[in-house]
Amino acid sequence: LRGGGGNLKDSYARFKGIELFLFNCHMTPYKYARVEEQDPLRDRKLLMHKRELIRLIGKIKEALGRIDRKQFGVCESCGGDISVARLRARPVTTLCIECKTESERKEKLAH
Repeated sequence: LRGGGGNLKDSYARFKGIELFLFNCHMTPYKYARVEEQDPLRDRKLLMHKRELIRLIGKIKEALGRIDRKQFGVCESCGGDISVARLRARPVTTLCIECKTESERKEKLAH
């Protein structure tokens, strides 16, 4: 975000087909950009590999399935609640922060 020249506070991402776009993000214009690229609130295509986008779509579908089954926000490891703050930061998460931390610790020890 070019040296703190942007604000993601009210921004959101949305798929258009297999491409992901960022909306309502204020980005300080790059001084060498073409005139049509200098609108600080223009929609921006997020540059991600197709396999990453497909993986993200799969995770979103899984999260929607958990909502349908009334299991969204429930840790798949311990059965406890996943904090609202964690779900806001990472809506596709399946682990509470304690279980995720423990999982990462075990993974680190295995390597």
